[in-house]
Amino acid sequence: MAIPFDGVPCDAEPTHAAYLDRCRVSATAALTNHLFPNSVYAPRKELILKVFVRDNNVEQALRVLKKKLQREGLFREIKRRKAYEKPSERKAREKGEAIRRGRKAARKLAQREGLVASPRIKRPTFGRRFA
Repeated sequence: MAIPFDGVPCDAEPTHAAYLDRCRVSATAALTNHLFPNSVYAPRKELILKVFVRDNNVEQALRVLKKKLQREGLFREIKRRKAYEKPSERKAREKGEAIRRGRKAARKLAQREGLVASPRIKRPTFGRRFA
């Protein structure tokens, strides 16, 4: 495998006429993936999750898998893709998500600087609470 001047690996031999074309295509794909990671033309990244089953405890492994998938946002994505989303709805959703992310970042910053009290931690209660 040869590496052309742009650093993108290319499987064509430098002596072939197709070398420049293939390397140009691979460089374009790499550039597209870098500049537009959510583009239709960019290759998708695979979701690789590993869950180990210990002592044949499949139920516990399924709980761990479900929690990992939920953290990755897979269930939210599946629910969102069930039906077609119009471009205007998508823009409104993305704008709302950006606003929420900004508010959360501002809240976290204010908590770190001590301007706002940190949220109370709920401690587990054991037994009857109203005794």
